[in-house]
Amino acid sequence: MLGGDSLTFVVSQTTLERLEHLAEVAEEDRRSEGMLTLIGGQLAHLPVTPDQRERYAEYLRPLTQAVRQNCRIVPCTQTAALDPQRREKLVEVLGRHNLDSMLLAAEPDTVFWTDDAVLGIVGRMEFQAQRVWTQAVLLGLHQTDSLTRERYCHAVAKLVGLHYRSTACNADTLIAAAEVAEWDTRRWPMPQVMRTLGDAGSNPIARIGAAAEAIRIAWRRDLPLTTRQGYVFAILAGMGSVRLIRRLIAVLPGVFSLDVFGADQVVWLVRYWLQHPTGLVRP
Repeated sequence: MLGGDSLTFVVSQTTLERLEHLAEVAEEDRRSEGMLTLIGGQLAHLPVTPDQRERYAEYLRPLTQAVRQNCRIVPCTQTAALDPQRREKLVEVLGRHNLDSMLLAAEPDTVFWTDDAVLGIVGRMEFQAQRVWTQAVLLGLHQTDSLTRERYCHAVAKLVGLHYRSTACNADTLIAAAEVAEWDTRRWPMPQVMRTLGDAGSNPIARIGAAAEAIRIAWRRDLPLTTRQGYVFAILAGMGSVRLIRRLIAVLPGVFSLDVFGADQVVWLVRYWLQHPTGLVRP
């Protein structure tokens, strides 16, 4: 996905070294039965299954290779020019790899790619580095034909599944999540993506519109009836609000337009689900 001629991807030498270190640690920790972490200020042991360890190691190996093959690895000499005391404090707070990335991003015609909003703010305030995030990069690649619409939507669904907070979710994302999960409502990233429909912090009208359009698209797919029904139920469980679902019922006929029979089927299905919800719902 990093390939293409529309953009040049620059990675600091220290960032690559950190990535390689994480990959080495993941390989060494394959047989570990857990990890130590702080919970509520106290040291706690969290169990980690061998399968989780294996998947993490398998994720890091191709990632490191992709960075080497598709990115320009650059040492950051600008860090040495900083005031020693300031440099020491910034490294302590940010890490050397993040500091180097910010300084490289401060160069002309360069932006700082990070999904961490705090790092983006620090980069802008300290070094006037402009920030971009993963979904924006993917959208740019799609708009320059370096990424197909399908691959873009699938990538966004995966980002939502990985809990990327700054990722916008719409009907295309809801459908893409199902495609990635092969229409299995229990498989990643379906549950994670559907839960965004219940996010009280986002626009309820946008959530209802996205749910209605996704249901329309799925209902017209050449899929078994039980698969389409399961998809509708997954959306309703994700919304998790009787009030929102009743508003969804009101907009569905308009979304289905002339397909009155399809609209009636779906509305009946939604009313049935409200009487027999497959999960907890709010008023």
